Amino acid sequence: MFGRKPIAAVLFSLLTGTMILSTASAAGTLFVEGSTPINIQTGVDGKAQLSTNAQLLASTYHPSRPRTLSLIKNHHDGRLYFMMSDKASGKHAFVAYSKKVYDFYRNKDEYGGYPPLMFTMSVPRDAKGTDDRLGEWRGKVHHIPVYALFEVVKGRIMYDDVPFFSASYLNPSHYHDKIEDPMHARLVRTLMSQMSELHEAVEKAGVRLP
Repeated sequence: MFGRKPIAAVLFSLLTGTMILSTASAAGTLFVEGSTPINIQTGVDGKAQLSTNAQLLASTYHPSRPRTLSLIKNHHDGRLYFMMSDKASGKHAFVAYSKKVYDFYRNKDEYGGYPPLMFTMSVPRDAKGTDDRLGEWRGKVHHIPVYALFEVVKGRIMYDDVPFFSASYLNPSHYHDKIEDPMHARLVRTLMSQMSELHEAVEKAGVRLP
């Protein structure tokens, strides 16, 4: 759908085992070992909450919704993460919060276009499959670099996911591989398609972000 743009025009999980978060700018934050998986659930007060020792700051969550994007805070180190949840697979993925990712659909480059969205997606307990070669495995966590082309048309984020691009190592300068696993693609789409809605949830919750 969208052509590749030149580079010049164009960048938590609490889980069983040790996790090292990998982002496009850093690849070495150690997490709590031996903790349980994160899940979103409805509390006794009817509000969404996390099932583990982390704070749910804002979310697009609804019990009947197949996919959800949330902003969470790790109590262990105080860091913020985007959490994508996919009910069909029971999988979650985490992306370190940055203003650049948060506002990706609002920022144009000097040419008036939208730079590709680039981030590293960390998938705890990922299943071995078609995307094994992408990124890097650290224990049970699969860290996948993502390169996503998109446009904004009449306020709607239109993304080119056939396919999303990736690479066979972290912090790549070029993305020549493809994300082929449908579950991974759904997680990427969740972040992109629900980010504007997450903005609304953050504002409604009165969350102040760096």
